[in-house]
Amino acid sequence: MIADNTRMRCAACEHRWTLEADNEPVPTAVAPAVIAPPEPVEPAPPATDMADDDAPRPAPVLRTIAAIVIGGALMVAAGALWVARIDPNQLPLVGDEIAALMPRPLPLAISFTARTTTLASGDRLLEINGSIHNTGKTAVSLPDLEARLANTGGTVRRWRIAPSVANLEPGASVTFTSTATGFPADATLVG
Repeated sequence: MIADNTRMRCAACEHRWTLEADNEPVPTAVAPAVIAPPEPVEPAPPATDMADDDAPRPAPVLRTIAAIVIGGALMVAAGALWVARIDPNQLPLVGDEIAALMPRPLPLAISFTARTTTLASGDRLLEINGSIHNTGKTAVSLPDLEARLANTGGTVRRWRIAPSVANLEPGASVTFTSTATGFPADATLVG
């Protein structure tokens, strides 16, 4: 496997030498070929009328394409419902099925007040105080709230407000507070 006159080096002691290969061919073992006899072929059964269960079926490719088209149509319909906020119960035929797939809104009532104060440094401080009330009949896992500060051109800042509790029992309320500084003077819309 190694060419004649190859320089070699020992990895342990760094000793170097030139390898001289033998010119004798290396014997190789050859396995005898085994040929199996041909298997007998059974004659085909005579042609008969096809029963209903033996009827030709559509090709799997057509079924796959049909499934992709139907799935795509349902995804587009669900996206349109979400974007346009269409009530799925108003749709004929598939309204009930789509309504079952849509997430239910959380039974939470959120109220807040926002107040801006000018600090001695001239910077403005935005204080948000609010409460979350569970109007449902079961405990609800509270998600983070998203606060947005905007001007007439659009949102200039957004941040998350984490509630102080993870779950809210039915009829219970929890308060939250958040502050922000360093925003443009024309940003007066809070959501």
